[in-house]
Amino acid sequence: MDEDFLFNGLPVVKYGDKYIIFSYYSGKIIAIEKSKFDKEKVTELLKENKMLGEPKSCPGDYNNYVELVISLTNDCNLRCKYCFVGEKNFCKKIISKQYIDEAIDSVKELAKIKNKKEVFITFFGR
Repeated sequence: MDEDFLFNGLPVVKYGDKYIIFSYYSGKIIAIEKSKFDKEKVTELLKENKMLGEPKSCPGDYNNYVELVISLTNDCNLRCKYCFVGEKNFCKKIISKQYIDEAIDSVKELAKIKNKKEVFITFFGR
C-alpha cells in the first residue's frame, strides 16, 4: 500500500510513515503507523471510535441535489501556517482517474439513497 486508498469507504492518505484516515461520518481523524496497519485491527479501531457507518445527516440533505467537490491535485493544498499536517513535504501529486470514477459512483449512489434528483460535481485544482 504505497498510494492513497479507500479503506472501509474512508479515505486513507499516506503521510511519512503513517496512514491518516478521515471519517466524514464522525468528523474524526486518526493516524496509524504503516507498520501497524492490520486490516482487522484497524477496522476494530474505526468501530470503537464510531468512525464507520452512515452519517446522521449529510451536507445537502436540505436540497434537491448532492454535491461532490474533487480536488485534482495537492500541489497547492496544506500550506497554511496552521496546517495540521506539520512537515511541509509537498509533491505535485495528481488524483487518479480510478479515484475520480469511484467518487462519482459513490455520489451517484448517495443521490439514489437520499432520493435526490441531481448531482453537482466540481473539479477543483489544476
